[in-house]
Amino acid sequence: MERKGGWVYQGISTRKNGSKQVYTGMTRRSPWIRAKEHRDGAVGNDSKKSWTSRGTDFKLKSYFWSKNPRKAESTLKAKRRGLFG
Repeated sequence: MERKGGWVYQGISTRKNGSKQVYTGMTRRSPWIRAKEHRDGAVGNDSKKSWTSRGTDFKLKSYFWSKNPRKAESTLKAKRRGLFG
């Protein structure tokens, strides 16, 4: 069984107090559509508890195609944890 490829993306989520956080995710759809979903459905929705949903804005920073996007996303997140604790 062949795995489907997908997009791995990073975006910047801005909080109400002006602080920013890099968000890493993956999608099998277009990264532009996923970023729009973050803005339209999550940003400013206080009923949700994620960093992105508590923000005032979400901007797509970078993205790339991967044959194994789940692994690529996990690798990026692990490297960030290693750099920033």
